[in-house]
Amino acid sequence: MKVFFILCFALLASSSSNTESQNLSGHWTLICYENTDTRQRDCRPEAQWQKGRLAFQFSDDGKQGELRGKTTSNRVFGSYQLRENQNLEVLSFGGTKVAERGWGKDFWEHINQVTSYEHQHDTLRLYYDFNKCMIFVPYQAVEQGEGSE
Repeated sequence: MKVFFILCFALLASSSSNTESQNLSGHWTLICYENTDTRQRDCRPEAQWQKGRLAFQFSDDGKQGELRGKTTSNRVFGSYQLRENQNLEVLSFGGTKVAERGWGKDFWEHINQVTSYEHQHDTLRLYYDFNKCMIFVPYQAVEQGEGSE
């Protein structure tokens, strides 16, 4: 009986560490674009991850959410809705209107195409265009009062 209890406890503990979060809440920085078919990635240099650009705060209750942050040139804001099976709908997205280029321009183009998400541990993936995703990691500088807003 003891062995059965220990096995059940171990199984529960391991399965809970692999569960995905049902929200996007947190401070995130965009680090890569990935083609999920080929696994080809276009990633920013790691030294740029905490510089305050491409940093976003997602805040939701597991159903409705808001995002705000900075692209490479603009402050941005929007709202989204989380649906069953990790589906996501961007309800609105906008921001200041300074000409955007590079990664910031790509983010503006792709955020409205997002249809689903995956949030595991310290990684957030937003999927768009059937076989592409944006990969985010936690953004520490926002929590220290730097970066967005």
